[in-house]
Amino acid sequence: MANITHTADARLLHAALAFAAKQDPRYYLNGIHLRATVNGDGCIIEASNGHMAVVLHDKSGSANDTSIIVRRDIIKALPQNGTVTFYDDDSLSFEPSQRGKLKMSFSEITLEGKFPDLQRVLPRPENLKAGMPGTDWQRQFIIEALQFFPRLHGGYDSVRVFHSNNGETPPDSHYQPAAIFTNDEEDAFVIVMPLRGKPTLDTPRWFWGEQAEPQEAAQC
Repeated sequence: MANITHTADARLLHAALAFAAKQDPRYYLNGIHLRATVNGDGCIIEASNGHMAVVLHDKSGSANDTSIIVRRDIIKALPQNGTVTFYDDDSLSFEPSQRGKLKMSFSEITLEGKFPDLQRVLPRPENLKAGMPGTDWQRQFIIEALQFFPRLHGGYDSVRVFHSNNGETPPDSHYQPAAIFTNDEEDAFVIVMPLRGKPTLDTPRWFWGEQAEPQEAAQC
């Protein structure tokens, strides 16, 4: 008989789909990652397309000491209102939240591979600095991050922005910190990776005059 490994809210699994890759050659990104929280309080739901990622805390969920990557097509086929239970025989069952709705089950639901360790991207609280880092961004990723939280909670939701401030990056390094978006509840984080390269601000001559020189983009 199969044993339960994880349980999760179907609505949160669907919310994570917006950040999962679709046909990435890094096949482990084409799914939703489930793992335990550090203190055993619920389940962590993660997804990434390599440019941005989401981390959700499902407080009503559960997880053992294993992690799984569930195929995105499996999650997409599930209704959004209900509880999903995952088993160690590579199967799941869906229990609808409304009585009278059909129960569902699937097999061969997972992907092999190692999901990226987002703890290496998401800094500890003491290493966070408020505001956007001064670097270049893909506009659609910033828009997606800002729109995610109102969608998650079904209405207006304030958004807070942070970036890493661990002081370990050399001044001449081309590395730029990721932007970290969260809400007042801190039940989800969206991570947006910057474009590569060290950005400069070519201050316009029409504003500063002929003496203006390109400057490194300031950190906010």
